[in-house]
Amino acid sequence: MHVTRLWDRTLDSPRLYREGAILMVLEEESWDYGTSGCHARSFDLRTREPFGPVFTLPERVCLADVPERWPVPVLAYVKSETLVVKDARNGRPVERIPLPERECRSLSDAALTRIDGRTVLYLLENPNRHDHGWTVVGLDPSEPFLAWENWFPMYREHQERMSLGGEWLAVPDEEYVVWGVEYTAHDPAFVPEHLPEPRVGVYRASDGARMGKVEPEAGTAVVATVGGHSYLAQEQSVLCLPELTPVVRVPLSVGVALAEWEGRPVAAFAQKKEDPPSAAGRVPPIRLVYCFLDVPENTDGAEPELVAIPWEIPGGFCDLLAGLDGEVVVATSEGVYVVTIDL
Repeated sequence: MHVTRLWDRTLDSPRLYREGAILMVLEEESWDYGTSGCHARSFDLRTREPFGPVFTLPERVCLADVPERWPVPVLAYVKSETLVVKDARNGRPVERIPLPERECRSLSDAALTRIDGRTVLYLLENPNRHDHGWTVVGLDPSEPFLAWENWFPMYREHQERMSLGGEWLAVPDEEYVVWGVEYTAHDPAFVPEHLPEPRVGVYRASDGARMGKVEPEAGTAVVATVGGHSYLAQEQSVLCLPELTPVVRVPLSVGVALAEWEGRPVAAFAQKKEDPPSAAGRVPPIRLVYCFLDVPENTDGAEPELVAIPWEIPGGFCDLLAGLDGEVVVATSEGVYVVTIDL
């Protein structure tokens, strides 16, 4: 095992993005009022070197590799009614694409991909207090058009994230659940009430067909197609798509990432250590564990075996990604680290 400190710097809520060998670190709470953006920097995972100096971006961005449209991997974000496309390595401008006008646009997240021969932009929007939805904008040919949209009520006011991976899209959602509420002010009665409960909706990205929904866990749900299989990962569990059947559950996990190592699907977790018990007021130490998701034991209903990586995460844990073969990238309050293990 080998650990490389990729970025030796105190970071404010860093979030990791990866496209191939390009890793981008975005400090979501490092707002620079002079440039109206958050600090970002991109690194080459092959050489462990930065592509260039720090640049600034908005808080909501996405990375994509669409060689049919752009010769280099790009990052993209929405500004007013325009999709701004930049080089993912250094933040240099590549293209600006006008979007269909909307009376009130409030963006929670965006994702850009190539699907069924089309360059497509997915937008997660919350234009007013109780409306939420995702829209699909086709970027081919030269004039963008609104392909379709799916709106639903949402009663949580904070911003949400979506995840696009392979042919799947995971979107925050809600479902009304019947709860029995007992009123005793005058006449005791057990009255059913329909109350909104959070869910994660899973859709087929190509046509918007809904595959199902699951109860959310803390953090953002992640979908990916890796090693010839598709999965939905949340903070402490991984489900198989499109069936939404459980594959593995990891108690005390605070983060999860999906990747493909040597052609096999793998899940990496940041997990709180149970032993020794933490002293009062001390944050429990966090370790890394991983498991391959395609082991034969899965056919018998047994969970994959977790393998612990002998390294304790320094500082406050913020985010992680599973990178190239045998690599886990971890962002903490003290910097960004690449942990390489022998497979």
